[in-house]
Amino acid sequence: MTDQGVTGAEELQRELAGLRIAERRAEERLQRLAAVALDLLGAETVEDLTAVVIGRGLPVLGADGGAVAVRDEKARVVRLAVSEELGQEVQIAYGEQPWDSPLPGAWVAVHGEQLLLPNEAAGLAWAPETAPVFATTQRYAWAALPLRVGNRLLGSLVASWVEEREFAEDEVDLLRAFAALCAQALDRIQHLEAQWEAVRAVQRLAEGLQRALLTRPATPDALEIAVRYQPAAQQAQVGGDWYDAFITAAGATLLAVGDVSGHDTEAAAAMGQLRSLLRGLAYDSDDGPARLLTRLDRAMRGLEVETLATVVLARVEEDADSTRWLRWSAAGHPPPLLRQPDGRVEVLDSVDLLLGLDPESPRSEHRVRLPPGSVLLLYTDGLVERRGSDLDAGVRRLVEVLGAELDRSAEELCDAVLAAMTDLANDDDIAVLVLRTAA
Repeated sequence: MTDQGVTGAEELQRELAGLRIAERRAEERLQRLAAVALDLLGAETVEDLTAVVIGRGLPVLGADGGAVAVRDEKARVVRLAVSEELGQEVQIAYGEQPWDSPLPGAWVAVHGEQLLLPNEAAGLAWAPETAPVFATTQRYAWAALPLRVGNRLLGSLVASWVEEREFAEDEVDLLRAFAALCAQALDRIQHLEAQWEAVRAVQRLAEGLQRALLTRPATPDALEIAVRYQPAAQQAQVGGDWYDAFITAAGATLLAVGDVSGHDTEAAAAMGQLRSLLRGLAYDSDDGPARLLTRLDRAMRGLEVETLATVVLARVEEDADSTRWLRWSAAGHPPPLLRQPDGRVEVLDSVDLLLGLDPESPRSEHRVRLPPGSVLLLYTDGLVERRGSDLDAGVRRLVEVLGAELDRSAEELCDAVLAAMTDLANDDDIAVLVLRTAA
């Protein structure tokens, strides 16, 4: 065999070895990009997305830095998250670009066309304004690709390299494929953020309406009244729990605490209806609590307020010798607690059918003396009911708490009871009303 034949064979072997090395590198790159794609699926915020793209995606592509640019059409600006490799100075200088900026990331984010700048000369020919970018970043090749999903243009992916380069077709194809992955992730995140913002807006509106309904109670002479409403920690910040306290036209003080089924805006709306109905029925009437609850139940059926609710309704009144009495009736509601001046706590247990089932069901009414220095506590089941524990155990615990909190004002009692009976994981709404008679 001639020397020329040997040289030709060696050259062929070297070429084959080079091809195998290139194939292995390409396969490794695709595997690394697949791992990055999985990370993109787990991104929940734009910050998560940019961290994955810049921290893991661009290095796989062989880039020495880059950015993710996101359009803000309302503000008419493009916001860029720049990689650490380019430096904080670059983030400060170019983190927000005007809509008409000629710089690659912003321009592609607005116009949606791919832009490849293989060297500084190409960049300056594109826009003289790129000169400071080259000088500041010390990167002399740039690629900007649109982030697009369907007809929606979301922004751009920007990659940079220290050395000038010629962009091979397979390299550009890889950049486009990665940009498509980024666009899908960004589109998903923006839709999630829009949905959450809509939910938060509804919650803010509903909570504002609920707070407006749950007004400060009227406080007659010789009676101290305090109220609290605490929404469920893991639910929308609205629900069906409510309280009320007002003075009727005849001068009696009416107290009510109720709980409409549900933990959403519908429950809050039904709560508002029931509270208003009860006020309207009671204000100029001398009916007792049991009669008022019957009338409320009938009004719910007649006006098609289709909900279920528990309520405890109490009336404070004085007889001719100035003795103060409490009359109450409960519709499926946890029992009120009455603390005597000596600290003994009575459970005023009497429960009739809840509202919304049978308006003709008979309702009982009870009467107990309210001596000076006594405390009445009305509450909803969220205060005493916990998963894994029955309601009676919660009531017994509440009796202990109320009996131990002597010499407290009504406001202080509300706070002390909530502190002792609830925690950060509370999963139900709570309404509390405390009445304290002057000693």
